[in-house]
Formats: sequence, C-alpha cells, structure tokens
Amino acid sequence: MDAVEEILAETNRENANISNSPSAKMLQIASAASKKYYLTRLIPEEMSQAHVRGDVHIHDLDFYGKTLTCIQIPLGRLLKEGFNTGHGYISS
Repeated sequence: MDAVEEILAETNRENANISNSPSAKMLQIASAASKKYYLTRLIPEEMSQAHVRGDVHIHDLDFYGKTLTCIQIPLGRLLKEGFNTGHGYISS
C-alpha cells in the first residue's frame, strides 16, 4: 500500500516509458503489486532477499511469472560466454 500511495502522489515526474495519466498510474500500481507478489510468494526467500538488499537485480521483476523478458540467459552461460544483444556485446 505504501507503493500505491507513492505512485498516486507522483504527479510531476515522468519517465520515457510511463506517463501520469490515470491508466498509466494503474499500470504502475499493477507493476508494484506484481513485484511484491513475486518477491514474497514465488521467488525463493534467499533470492528475494538478495534482490531487496541489492546483491542481485532481477530484471523485469514485474513480468517474472508472466512472460519471457529481454534477457533469459542462464547465468552460468552468461558469465562464461558473455552475450550479444544485437545492439552490443557483453563479454564474459
């Protein structure tokens, strides 16, 4: 609920992906709720806490259980081989 309160209070800030329209606010609230759900109900507690502490970052956390995101590469392979996004290369 704190996240919802903060989202509703943010009326002067925009980013490149989200406006301040009522429908955009609903999307932000859905995103915040999804993140909380996945961190508390789906992701193992050890990994969830690592994300909360900032030890790791779960990319596109709000889409975690919904769809594949832009970087679904096994971590071991990523660290060993690096990867090419099509827009740039990340070395091992």
